[in-house]
Amino acid sequence: MADAFQPSDRHTYTINVGAASTPQVFSGDGGRAVRLYNAGSQAVFVRFGNAGVVASLADMPLAPGAIEVFNGVGTGAMAAIVASGNATLYATLGEGA
Repeated sequence: MADAFQPSDRHTYTINVGAASTPQVFSGDGGRAVRLYNAGSQAVFVRFGNAGVVASLADMPLAPGAIEVFNGVGTGAMAAIVASGNATLYATLGEGA
């Protein structure tokens, strides 16, 4: 059984996602995992990588209201995009699953 996600005490990013790929570089000192919460009313498509990462509508969708934890990505970057309009995505760095 994996340890429950434990947020770092100062690393939640608010990402305003639009119809163009929106990048977010993580500072690297907040943990190895990232917890994503899609506070928007439409799917947000995300991709993890290095500082130059670009998201597309073919990437992994995160449904409205969904919360997911991804391990091993909190030291890099991510990008997000929506098909149209805007959404708010919260990314919290920490440890665990």
